[in-house]
Formats: sequence, structure tokens, C-alpha cells
Amino acid sequence: MTSQDGDASAMRQVGYGLRRDLDLLEALASAEAQRAGGLGVVRLSQLAGREKSQVSRR
Repeated sequence: MTSQDGDASAMRQVGYGLRRDLDLLEALASAEAQRAGGLGVVRLSQLAGREKSQVSRR
């Protein structure tokens, strides 16, 4: 494995983490969240397709 291979792998991981965070932000900005005045962890995890334990740590 070269240094460039490691760099590419690290960038993919950062990109994936960023995508997960953006998914949560999009759910929090949804019309449903606006109507309800926010979302709980359970509903947010359902909308984002994540485990609630992952969502609660974000």
C-alpha cells in the first residue's frame, strides 16, 4: 500500500462521515421536523436509515 492509497482511503472515510451528517441535517430540516418543532432520536434514525445509538452520538 502506498501513501497515496492510504490518503484515498482516508478521504473516502471522511466523505462517508460527512454524508451521514448531512443526512441527519436534511432530516432535521424536513417539513415533518418543521411541523413537529423538531424530531426525536427514534424518528430521526428512522428517516436517516441509521441505528438510534448512532444517531444519539452525533
